[in-house]
Amino acid sequence: MSKIRIAFVLRMVDDFTGEPVRDGRFLFTSGGRVLHSIPKKKEGMYVFLESGEERFCLTVESAGYHKKEVVIRRGSLDPAYPVAEIRLYGRPERYRRGCCGLFTGRLAEQPGGFPAEVLAERVRPVGLTFLKGRQEDGRRLLAFKGFTREELTGRTYILSGMKNPLPFVLTEKRGINEYFADLPQARLKEVRTGASLIRVYRSVSDASGIYAVPVEKGEECRLLDMR
Repeated sequence: MSKIRIAFVLRMVDDFTGEPVRDGRFLFTSGGRVLHSIPKKKEGMYVFLESGEERFCLTVESAGYHKKEVVIRRGSLDPAYPVAEIRLYGRPERYRRGCCGLFTGRLAEQPGGFPAEVLAERVRPVGLTFLKGRQEDGRRLLAFKGFTREELTGRTYILSGMKNPLPFVLTEKRGINEYFADLPQARLKEVRTGASLIRVYRSVSDASGIYAVPVEKGEECRLLDMR
């Protein structure tokens, strides 16, 4: 019996909720051809079989989410667990009416034109400030001080004081106010002790620059310049 070889696995995650997308219907294409995968919808995962390519470019499309261009470099994945998490920006109609709010507006002209990524910063503070960061098991572990009742894992944040804000996800809680994060080590060096942890929401504008970003219901937000 021949052994099935897995090239990589895509784990589809809703960027607003931080939860796996278990009910999505996705179209995967590359260079105009449709790619077939083995769905494992309970985990929000899609398995792609051996292709022989080291670098793979594909487009992810779904009725409930904005189109996403993805580049997979197999050398960057763990051979024992070759899973890449894909964060998808939901369209307003994706969410149940009344469960979230919308931050709307129109972007000024962007150097790269439209559509363009939109980042909305929540005005209400999380309540945590950066204490220190270190490497552990090949990942970045961030320690904070302060207090919050919020569930932080799976959500998107920035740290204050960075010249060019880089959104990152708190992927796993380790101890009291300690979280693993997908923040690159080089950018972590820019962060100073006392920097505030800030909740942000992401989406994409349309071709004219108009945006509607899903945000937590009742939250006041402001547009964050990503340049």
